[in-house]
Amino acid sequence: MLQLCKTAYRESVIAYNLNAEFLCRGRFLDEVLRKLLPFVSVIFGNHVEMAALATSLAIHCGTRQIADPCSAAKSQAPALARLLGGRRHSGLALVVITHGADPTVVASISGDGSNAEVQVSSHPARAIDPHMIVDTVGAGDSYAGGFLAALAMQQSQGAPLDLDNCADWGAYAAWEVIQQKGFGIPDSLRL
Repeated sequence: MLQLCKTAYRESVIAYNLNAEFLCRGRFLDEVLRKLLPFVSVIFGNHVEMAALATSLAIHCGTRQIADPCSAAKSQAPALARLLGGRRHSGLALVVITHGADPTVVASISGDGSNAEVQVSSHPARAIDPHMIVDTVGAGDSYAGGFLAALAMQQSQGAPLDLDNCADWGAYAAWEVIQQKGFGIPDSLRL
């Protein structure tokens, strides 16, 4: 995986999905994740995974403890975005923090070095009647897939970055997936 990142990152946007809280600390963090971050342009995770990563990397929210996960994510996201080395070549660094039914937080960096500017934005989750939720397995992966599909479409068309559009696509993909049993592409999304 590391060799692939080293080879591809100069001409590609490399995205990484944290997948699980335990992967954000300990041996995996030291042996894999710390080595990958210099090549990653976009990182996805839920608020629990990102908080674990921020803690492991000694990124703090200041002197006070922040109980609200959305506020904590907004506080930690800029520092996490600055760790993504892929932006040096892709011009893009995004930290995408999902919160289930709560808004997704996205930190984006433009520029490099001391001129780098970080912007943090919130994007609403797609509303759903709780009785319609069948299974949440794969919701985060689906969100990442939808987000990246919109990002790839924008880049292939030479369009400016539209985070609202990316977040909408991600939210829609997750919304579809949680209404079915198991993880897969719902019929409504098949080509």
